[in-house]
Amino acid sequence: MIQQLKQFQSKRKQYANLAELSVDLRTNQALKQEIEHLYKAFYHQTVHGCNNCYMDAYVQLMNLNIDDAMKKLDCQFRLRAGALLQDFDDSSKLCSQANITRELALHHLAKNPGCNHLFAILPDNWEQQVADYQEKQSQLAN
Repeated sequence: MIQQLKQFQSKRKQYANLAELSVDLRTNQALKQEIEHLYKAFYHQTVHGCNNCYMDAYVQLMNLNIDDAMKKLDCQFRLRAGALLQDFDDSSKLCSQANITRELALHHLAKNPGCNHLFAILPDNWEQQVADYQEKQSQLAN
């Protein structure tokens, strides 16, 4: 999947502007399918509707960092639709389905185990993962 994303991103210069992309999206079903496939894999959401939805997804995929993409693929946690996790001590820890990683999920579950109801999918051993995460964080702090 990472290789597909890299190949997709290699075509970055294919369109001079979003107007050209919009024109191509009207007739290029293969491009739409590629966007749908990659967006579902990395953002866990479907793309459908107007060309603007496809253009937004295209831009997000083009700007997706490969390291972040790998973390997204490895993540076994999924938030419920519309859920947003905030850490009021560290605004960089804001977590939504669009940017969720294993580390972010564990951070929020360690800080507030009661937020587990905001997850649509939790691995069976999530409590053990949180305990391991907390132990690792305390070792790093010392």
